[in-house]
Amino acid sequence: MVLPFVPGYGYVSALINVGAETITTNDIKLYMSRDYGTNWAGATLTISGTWDASNKLFAGTAIMTNQPVGTNAMIKLTSNSNKVITVLGVAGPCSAE
Repeated sequence: MVLPFVPGYGYVSALINVGAETITTNDIKLYMSRDYGTNWAGATLTISGTWDASNKLFAGTAIMTNQPVGTNAMIKLTSNSNKVITVLGVAGPCSAE
Protein backbone atom coordinates (compact mmCIF):
# COMPACT_ATOMS: atom_id res chain seq x y z
CA MET A 1 0.00 0.00 0.00
CA VAL A 2 1.23 3.51 -0.73
CA LEU A 3 1.17 5.77 2.31
CA PRO A 4 0.85 9.57 2.31
CA PHE A 5 3.86 9.80 4.68
CA VAL A 6 7.19 8.07 5.33
CA PRO A 7 6.57 5.42 7.98
CA GLY A 8 9.13 4.96 10.73
CA TYR A 9 7.30 2.44 12.87
CA GLY A 10 4.78 -0.25 12.09
CA TYR A 11 2.62 -2.17 14.52
CA VAL A 12 2.11 -5.53 12.84
CA SER A 13 -0.33 -8.19 13.94
CA ALA A 14 -1.58 -11.52 12.64
CA LEU A 15 -4.52 -13.63 13.75
CA ILE A 16 -3.48 -17.25 13.32
CA ASN A 17 -5.40 -20.47 13.75
CA VAL A 18 -2.90 -22.87 15.31
CA GLY A 19 -5.26 -25.85 15.51
CA ALA A 20 -3.76 -28.53 17.72
CA GLU A 21 -0.19 -27.17 17.31
CA THR A 22 1.75 -25.47 20.08
CA ILE A 23 2.98 -22.24 18.50
CA THR A 24 5.34 -19.73 20.10
CA THR A 25 6.75 -16.40 18.95
CA ASN A 26 9.82 -18.32 17.74
CA ASP A 27 7.66 -20.16 15.17
CA ILE A 28 6.20 -17.03 13.51
CA LYS A 29 8.03 -13.96 12.21
CA LEU A 30 6.41 -10.71 11.01
CA TYR A 31 8.27 -8.08 8.98
CA MET A 32 7.48 -4.65 7.54
CA SER A 33 9.01 -2.75 4.66
CA ARG A 34 8.63 0.84 3.50
CA ASP A 35 10.55 0.43 0.24
CA TYR A 36 8.33 -2.07 -1.57
CA GLY A 37 9.98 -5.13 -0.03
CA THR A 38 13.63 -4.41 -0.82
CA ASN A 39 14.51 -4.16 2.89
CA TRP A 40 12.61 -5.71 5.81
CA ALA A 41 12.43 -4.81 9.50
CA GLY A 42 11.51 -7.65 11.84
CA ALA A 43 9.05 -7.15 14.66
CA THR A 44 9.66 -8.47 18.15
CA LEU A 45 6.50 -10.51 18.67
CA THR A 46 4.32 -11.31 21.63
CA ILE A 47 1.12 -13.29 21.83
CA SER A 48 -1.14 -10.37 22.63
CA GLY A 49 -4.42 -12.24 22.82
CA THR A 50 -6.42 -15.33 22.02
CA TRP A 51 -9.76 -15.65 20.27
CA ASP A 52 -10.30 -19.14 21.61
CA ALA A 53 -8.10 -22.20 22.22
CA SER A 54 -7.11 -22.43 18.54
CA ASN A 55 -6.76 -18.76 17.48
CA LYS A 56 -3.95 -16.52 18.70
CA LEU A 57 -3.09 -12.89 17.96
CA PHE A 58 0.63 -12.32 17.40
CA ALA A 59 1.73 -8.67 17.46
CA GLY A 60 4.81 -6.49 17.64
CA THR A 61 6.51 -3.30 16.47
CA ALA A 62 8.81 -3.09 13.46
CA ILE A 63 11.23 -0.15 13.43
CA MET A 64 11.85 0.94 9.84
CA THR A 65 13.94 4.08 10.43
CA ASN A 66 17.14 2.37 9.16
CA GLN A 67 15.54 1.53 5.80
CA PRO A 68 15.78 3.76 2.74
CA VAL A 69 13.07 6.41 2.72
CA GLY A 70 9.93 5.24 0.98
CA THR A 71 6.15 5.15 1.24
CA ASN A 72 5.40 1.72 -0.29
CA ALA A 73 4.53 -0.32 2.81
CA MET A 74 4.43 -4.12 2.81
CA ILE A 75 4.00 -6.88 5.41
CA LYS A 76 5.65 -10.31 5.29
CA LEU A 77 4.85 -13.28 7.52
CA THR A 78 7.10 -16.34 7.71
CA SER A 79 6.87 -19.60 9.61
CA ASN A 80 10.09 -21.00 11.01
CA SER A 81 8.76 -24.49 11.65
CA ASN A 82 6.93 -27.32 9.93
CA LYS A 83 3.83 -26.77 12.06
CA VAL A 84 0.47 -26.46 10.33
CA ILE A 85 -1.16 -23.04 10.78
CA THR A 86 -3.82 -20.97 9.03
CA VAL A 87 -3.32 -17.20 8.77
CA LEU A 88 -6.72 -15.57 9.22
CA GLY A 89 -5.58 -11.99 8.72
CA VAL A 90 -2.72 -9.49 9.06
CA ALA A 91 -2.68 -5.77 9.77
CA GLY A 92 0.04 -3.16 9.88
CA PRO A 93 -0.85 0.39 10.86
CA CYS A 94 2.15 2.73 10.64
CA SER A 95 3.31 5.96 12.21
CA ALA A 96 5.64 8.59 10.77
CA GLU A 97 9.31 8.97 11.72
